[in-house]
Amino acid sequence: MTRRAWAAVAVLGVLVAVLVVAAIRLLPAKHHPSASKAKSTSDSSSGQGGQQAPPAPGSNSSQPNDGDPGTSVDNGNDVLTGGDIDSAHQVMVSYLQSLGSYTSADRQASWQKAALAFTDGNSAIRSFTHLPTGKAWASCVQTQCSSQSTARVIRDTATTNIAGSGASPQVVSYMDLATTLRSRGAKADTQHTQFTVTATQTDNGWKVSGCTFAGVGDSGANGDGS
Repeated sequence: MTRRAWAAVAVLGVLVAVLVVAAIRLLPAKHHPSASKAKSTSDSSSGQGGQQAPPAPGSNSSQPNDGDPGTSVDNGNDVLTGGDIDSAHQVMVSYLQSLGSYTSADRQASWQKAALAFTDGNSAIRSFTHLPTGKAWASCVQTQCSSQSTARVIRDTATTNIAGSGASPQVVSYMDLATTLRSRGAKADTQHTQFTVTATQTDNGWKVSGCTFAGVGDSGANGDGS
């Protein structure tokens, strides 16, 4: 066979190979084993005899969405807990009871230091925290008087904890102080006094930061019963 004939055979062989490859690539995908396997897997995951696929992000699905940043969750940053309010009440009660409890043997400096331990020590609360003065104290010393008080919260008038505001959480409560005064030669007398007390959360826990007189007697100045 001449060289020209061999060359023609070689060219023919290349053409046959190209046609075979082209025919394989043009076969329908359903005849390809890997295509059938992929289709089967897709069908089973789309709810055809398998588990339902998860909803797309942002869809109105009723399924739980734990940890989704778009879910509204009360993380407690802007609400005072029951424990917070209990702690505020406790320091309020302790302060008022210290304010209304003393004997004629007490001295201003030591008595005031003990009462102020329940406060944040601001100038207004320091001025408010003092023993009786003038004729009242002179009479107490003469009769060897003693005063004992019991405080209770009537109701909270405000609770604030504004996240991001930079302000400290506060609880403001309307409180009743029942004070029993005893003195030599006189019958024990109990009187109710009402106060509005503010407690603020500090680095050292809850502290009384404000106290104002609100009324005297069993009904108080604003008519609230004790």
